[in-house]
Amino acid sequence: MSFTELMEILNNDGVSYLQYTNEAIQYIESTDPSKMNETEKSLYDYTKLNLQRSARIDKSFTPSEELKLAVADIKENQIWMVITENWCGDSAQILPVIEKTASLSGSIQLKIIGRDSHPEIMNLYLTNGTLSIP
Repeated sequence: MSFTELMEILNNDGVSYLQYTNEAIQYIESTDPSKMNETEKSLYDYTKLNLQRSARIDKSFTPSEELKLAVADIKENQIWMVITENWCGDSAQILPVIEKTASLSGSIQLKIIGRDSHPEIMNLYLTNGTLSIP
């Protein structure tokens, strides 16, 4: 995959943290878990739990002065890409921290894309040959 192709996907399909969170909320509010199979219900439950986890971290995380200074040194425009899914517990714990860190600089744009909807990107970042995220 070329850099141009990656940037096109990020520009077309990448979402902000707010959009990502709102999509997860919309999914929870508009989905009837009683009509799901066991796997779907499990992912639904993880998504619901992860919204709570992320909200807690959103409220409690404060960037350190050291982190603020490090991010202030970033002068060139950057795009930070996160590959995740809303059912991922690890992502729920770290994504709010990444968002708050990125928001410290006008030079950083955070883009979140779905692992399962973009295997062509996820396959570039395998962990020991697996689809582990984040």
